[in-house]
Amino acid sequence: MSEHEAMDGTRFDNIMVEDAPMGIDLDLLLGDDIFNKEEPILSIDDVDDKEVIEFPHFKVSTRRFMEVLKMSNVICQGSGGDIECKSIGIQVVGDKVVFYLTDFEMFVRKEVQVINTENMLTDFIVVNLPIISRIIAACSSVTTIFKKDNEYFLKVVGGDIHLETLRVTKEQMEGKDFDKAKKYGKLPTRELNEALKALFPLASSAVTTAQRRIFIIGKEFFSVYVFCTAKISTDFEMPEMDLSIKSLKILYILSLGYALPEISVQRYKNRIILTGDGFMFSFLLSEYKPKIEYINGIESIMNNESVNVDTIYLSKFAKISSTLIYSTTRMDFNYNNDGRVEFVMRTKRNDSNIILKGESNPNLKPLEKSVGIQSNMLRSLLGVFSQMPTLKMRITPDGIGISNGNYEGVLYTEKIGTVE
Repeated sequence: MSEHEAMDGTRFDNIMVEDAPMGIDLDLLLGDDIFNKEEPILSIDDVDDKEVIEFPHFKVSTRRFMEVLKMSNVICQGSGGDIECKSIGIQVVGDKVVFYLTDFEMFVRKEVQVINTENMLTDFIVVNLPIISRIIAACSSVTTIFKKDNEYFLKVVGGDIHLETLRVTKEQMEGKDFDKAKKYGKLPTRELNEALKALFPLASSAVTTAQRRIFIIGKEFFSVYVFCTAKISTDFEMPEMDLSIKSLKILYILSLGYALPEISVQRYKNRIILTGDGFMFSFLLSEYKPKIEYINGIESIMNNESVNVDTIYLSKFAKISSTLIYSTTRMDFNYNNDGRVEFVMRTKRNDSNIILKGESNPNLKPLEKSVGIQSNMLRSLLGVFSQMPTLKMRITPDGIGISNGNYEGVLYTEKIGTVE
């Protein structure tokens, strides 16, 4: 069986989006963060941008500029009305254009290769995110900013547009005390990027802002949502920290396409500073800690014997249970006499008994009592496993465990305790 096939031969990569596990795709989300779909970016890669500009200027890849705009848009979300939060500081330093972003809790410095080599504009300028994100839609594949008569302009296809700048200083955008930070460890780039993308659906489902985060503990990434916990294991010992939704979006953008295998981590008090080739990202740690029972309980459930089930069909029924108008959103799981997974989908009318598509394990016997879970939580947990056509499933009195390789997830029964 191919890794892209379900147990009945269905090609997983051809399945309809609504049939796949519930989850928010981080790439799609960030792609829509800035630009109105009714105002698409011009894809003009064949424009001859060798025009000689007589005024001080710099040229930079529009695609790279857009990545900065995405991060700026993330930072300004929920940051109040401070002008700095919607500002982008820009300055050419050597052969790089350096961008500065902040909301006073987070600080981002991103370097992008400058294209031109002569008549360089080296002023520190600050532009407004809502304005520049609209104008850049009319740029070619190269963004050019130049200075004429003490005013700044952005070249667009067919002409120039005056660029308003803001009175924000470089000191306001840079942050302070970073030189006091001490070495704290390293993060593996590939594993980090994979974990951020996979755990984002569960992390973003949490009820409160404090809970919407990913935790890094030892060699593992965790996310917790009410009675759900997901874990991704690595071979690397990593510095302990937590990432808010805003932080993980920023870090995901920075780590995409990053060539080096590791990102350096420093710490000063409750501030984390991540540095890589061409970027610096600083953010504050939170005081929120997940319930230790949810972290430690994963192993005890995973130690139980498992049976393979089909991810797509499990997701189909979780969706039906959580969205059907007369459903109670409760699903009671157990093993049948053949060692296969079965469940009862509870409704306000007649309950439905379903044998889940998958394999049988003769070593598994029916539990004395079925294990009840909420289908909306199951859908959130399945979002972590959205790229996996099959799962190993375990049903225990303490909860239901699913896994595939180094990915593990548990949906606890409510008796384990209430989230603080």
